[in-house]
Amino acid sequence: MNRKRHRQHLLLGLALVATLAAAYMAPDPEADGGVLLADRSARTAGTSAAPPSRAPGKGAVAADVLEIRARDAEADDRAEALFAAGAWQVDAPVTKTEPVVPVVQGPAVPHAPPLPFRTIGRYEEDGVTVFFLQHNERGIVARVGDTVAEHYKVESVQGNLLTLTHLPTNQTQTLDVGGTS
Repeated sequence: MNRKRHRQHLLLGLALVATLAAAYMAPDPEADGGVLLADRSARTAGTSAAPPSRAPGKGAVAADVLEIRARDAEADDRAEALFAAGAWQVDAPVTKTEPVVPVVQGPAVPHAPPLPFRTIGRYEEDGVTVFFLQHNERGIVARVGDTVAEHYKVESVQGNLLTLTHLPTNQTQTLDVGGTS
């Protein structure tokens, strides 16, 4: 661990020495071949000073200085017209169409939802078959003629099929209850 920290300190020290050496060897901005800075003190808003330059032949480069100009009113009008609400709307040709007459259909027949029951088992009690059903997390004991889960009436049993009627839609559905006991 100590060796790793020593290596980090050594690398940071080398980076510091390299930075100091680069700063020391950097060219002087005032000397020939150095960096040419724009003179901002001579300019005011709306005017521009002549770009500083050096005499030709001494390696000097003329700096291009951008001039800030006031907007003209005509350009503002064009920009406002470009984004005006009506600028992008195209008048569609008007065509005469016949009115659409809706097709009247009979009321939609409601369908009963899938049966929400699962068969757990069944048994015979005094000649009457009793079914154990699961609805959501509840166990239900059902016999023929019972109303279960508020919306289903147990109608009959034939072999392995239990017939139930969905009361809101008056549709019959069957549930496989397994083999006979």
